[in-house]
Amino acid sequence: MCQKVHEGPVLVLYIDIDDADITALPMPANAPVAGTSASAQGSSSSSSGNPAESGIVDTPNQQQPATATQPVEDGRNELLDRIEELETSMDRQIRAMEQRHAREKERLNSQIVARNNEIIIAYARANTLQSTIDDLQYDVDSYERRSEGHRNHIRSLQRKLADSEARADEATNDLAEADAEIDDLVEKVKELSADVERLEAKADGQRRHINSLQSKLQTSENDLYAANDEIDRLTALSDAHRSHITSLQRAVEDKKSIIYELEGELSGETEYGDYDDSYDYGYY
Repeated sequence: MCQKVHEGPVLVLYIDIDDADITALPMPANAPVAGTSASAQGSSSSSSGNPAESGIVDTPNQQQPATATQPVEDGRNELLDRIEELETSMDRQIRAMEQRHAREKERLNSQIVARNNEIIIAYARANTLQSTIDDLQYDVDSYERRSEGHRNHIRSLQRKLADSEARADEATNDLAEADAEIDDLVEKVKELSADVERLEAKADGQRRHINSLQSKLQTSENDLYAANDEIDRLTALSDAHRSHITSLQRAVEDKKSIIYELEGELSGETEYGDYDDSYDYGYY
């Protein structure tokens, strides 16, 4: 869209297209100055050279000399030609711009559709990611609860470990004492082993002595058996002697009785109180 306006001696063309070529065309030097004429506005796309179609209107009451009419007409025609050329150029530029704008619009529409598709996909991905985030948050909460339980268990195990280390230290000290006692016992065992060896040597000597004594005992037993046999023989002989002694004692008693009777008869005494023990030979 264009607008042509006569403002005094200058024809100003206003175009609202960005890329259009805007040119201010001066009026010819011999153009009449508006004093009694009115300004005319309008648009024209024809190339016929009609002043009414070109938007330039002469004042009806103005009288101009015949010599000045031809230059004005030439200027008007020149202006109209230039306006037509300008409009043609502007039409070409407008069509090119429209084509360029159509291509750009198509490209932008394609980009918008692609962006909309990307936005839809992004929303779907965002929803998926949000679901994944929710699941992960739930897992994180679960893991935090589980990790808290594990931390409590770890603290319990650490306390148990500290107690075990304390007991291990005590056991280590006890083990050191036990090692010292074991060393003492080993020394004592060595001493006892030496004593045992000495005692075994003595025992061997004692066994040899016992064997010797057993041999002597066997000999003594044999001698004892022989002595017992001799004792038995002597006992039997003693019994015979004892019987003989008893018989002799009886005979002595009988003889004593006879002697007493004889003494009594000799002394006239009948009592036996003055019995002299000198006649007792001690045979019992």
